[in-house]
Amino acid sequence: MKYVVYPDLPPLIDQSAIQLDNTPDIGRCATVTQGEHAITGLRNHRYAVNFENYDWGKWIRENIADDYSSAVMSHHGLELETIANPIGTIIPHTDGIRDWGLVWFTDLGGENVETVFWQEQDQPIYRGRNTKITTYNTLTELHRVNLPVGRWVLLNVGVIHSVENITSIRKALHINFENDSQFIKKWCS
Repeated sequence: MKYVVYPDLPPLIDQSAIQLDNTPDIGRCATVTQGEHAITGLRNHRYAVNFENYDWGKWIRENIADDYSSAVMSHHGLELETIANPIGTIIPHTDGIRDWGLVWFTDLGGENVETVFWQEQDQPIYRGRNTKITTYNTLTELHRVNLPVGRWVLLNVGVIHSVENITSIRKALHINFENDSQFIKKWCS
């Protein structure tokens, strides 16, 4: 099973056209057990992509794929802190609005940010949408990667994943795909 794919696609040339709307979606609260410590806090602020100065939909259709389901700009701050360690974490989960995410990071949120893929005990690797994990104790690490800035990365977000070691604001343009997308079949088969 593929967790991360680096498709050969045109670069996102006009990054200055990515602007954040000033109104984030409501952050969600979560608490996760990691050994003896709990991770608690808000996570996952998503902002609308500003289409005012640039036709992102047209650019995506002409340069990436015409069968994407949506596009969104994410802006993760230091919403999560562990009790024992002030480093940010996006807790283990599967995404709720997509099966695959094609991501162009403009800021990873620190020098050693890692995306970690997991398998929950007695569960299949691919879990589908909206899986939330409340303890690391039942997880086995499958793959750990430092993703690049300024390059397209295709992530299998139906596999449980977390983001570790966030120390600053994390920004990315996400293009979302379903499992049956021709784009996904091309790059992931």
